[in-house]
Amino acid sequence: GEAEALHEAALAALGIALGASSSRTGAPSRPSPRQERQVARMMRYVDDNVAEDCSLDALARLAGVSSFHFLRLFRILTGQTPRQFVIAARLRAAAAALRRTRDPVTRIALDAGFGDLSHFNASFARSFGASPRAYRNRRGPSDHRPLRPL
Repeated sequence: GEAEALHEAALAALGIALGASSSRTGAPSRPSPRQERQVARMMRYVDDNVAEDCSLDALARLAGVSSFHFLRLFRILTGQTPRQFVIAARLRAAAAALRRTRDPVTRIALDAGFGDLSHFNASFARSFGASPRAYRNRRGPSDHRPLRPL
């Protein structure tokens, strides 16, 4: 995840620099309806495929645009980077699984697309104000079926 975050940050910095020069030339800054649909389609894709490759490059390729262009469009339209959106979508999927299943937290993290359990635990606690286990204990299924093995 760290390399992806650095790649996205570098493209964002480039976008800021280029945005400053394009605003002086009068280039349009608002995405077209077609571009809005591209981003909305990719947002739905992420929500439906959280465990798949949702890297900036993969999403841009699916949208049919360059990584730089996709990042710029996504930020303009959503106010966040694709990586931030992907992490939030994965956390939402994990929270839903914690509420409705008794699956082990590790399985839920992996099924939601997190490859690093410590990153999952830290991100989850930051977003939901509780560890995944504490969240489940407060909001999870009340039945006590045996947990499925990994």
